[in-house]
Amino acid sequence: QADGDPLAGLYPLNIWHGNTIITDIRYARLPHRTGPYTVYVGVWDPSTGEKLMPAGGEYPDGRIPVGTVGP
Repeated sequence: QADGDPLAGLYPLNIWHGNTIITDIRYARLPHRTGPYTVYVGVWDPSTGEKLMPAGGEYPDGRIPVGTVGP
C-alpha cells in the first residue's frame, strides 16, 4: 500500500487530460522474498473518498493492474 497524491501533489487530478502519462515513484515493503506480486493503480476523489472507475476496460473493483514485481 502506497497511497498519496500523484507527484506529491504537484500535478493534481483536476488538471489531467485524457491519455496523459505520468511517472510517479512509490515504495512499498514486500513480505520476505516471495512473489511475484501484482501492482495495481486506483484513483479516488479525496474530498468524498469515492473510488473513480477507470474507462475503457473491465475493472470491476476500480483498480488497474500495471505490472509485477518479485521473482
